[in-house]
Amino acid sequence: MLALDGIKILDLSRGYPGSFGTWILGDLGAEVINIDPPAGVKEVIPSKDRIDEEIRKAAWDHVHRNKKSIRLNLKSEQGRQIFNQLSEKADVILEGFRPGVVGKT
Repeated sequence: MLALDGIKILDLSRGYPGSFGTWILGDLGAEVINIDPPAGVKEVIPSKDRIDEEIRKAAWDHVHRNKKSIRLNLKSEQGRQIFNQLSEKADVILEGFRPGVVGKT
């Protein structure tokens, strides 16, 4: 049994620091679910379409070890409903948005 077994974390972060932090928490046993934006939305991390697969793996994919992932459009009503259902069962929600962004939803 690991230290964080049974802890569920929703990861809304878009940059390396948040993903690195949840990577460590996942290694400690937490269930981490990445909430990614829908395909086509500008991301901090280059998509597979824009860079070589090996470069992507070296630069980014390692911090997604031990994580699940779902794409949600949090600007849509349906996306917010799904997120709210997930958040009811989550112990931690990690986000790294500018101040005030979360309050707008």
